[in-house]
Amino acid sequence: MNDLYQERFGAKFGFPPPSKLMDLLGNTKLVGLAPVRFRFDDKPFVVEVQYFSAPSEESNYDLDSTYYRFAVTSDGFDLLVDLKDKDLPIIQDEFGSRDDTGLTIGDLLKASVEQIA
Repeated sequence: MNDLYQERFGAKFGFPPPSKLMDLLGNTKLVGLAPVRFRFDDKPFVVEVQYFSAPSEESNYDLDSTYYRFAVTSDGFDLLVDLKDKDLPIIQDEFGSRDDTGLTIGDLLKASVEQIA
C-alpha cells in the first residue's frame, strides 16, 4: 500500500488504514497475481478474488458504515472490510445484501494463495 493510498484512505475515514489491511493490499506480488484463490487450513471453502480495488475509486468508501471495499470476487460480489471491528471481519455484498463471511483480513494473510488460470 503506497503513500497515496494511505493518504486517500486517511482523508476519507479520518484514520490511517489498519496495518493488516496495509499488509494485504501492500503486497504487490499478491495484488499483481490476481485473480487468486485463497485456501484455508481451518475452513472448508475457498475465496476467489478477481481483482483488488483501487483507492482512487470513490465507490470503495462506505463512510456511513465504515466499510472499505478492498476486492471483488470471481462471482462479481464486493468484499468489504468492517473497519469498526479491530478484527477486520470481511463482509460480502451480494446485490446490496451484506453478509459476514466468517473471515477476517488476518485469515487472508495466513491463507495459502494460488493464481487462478
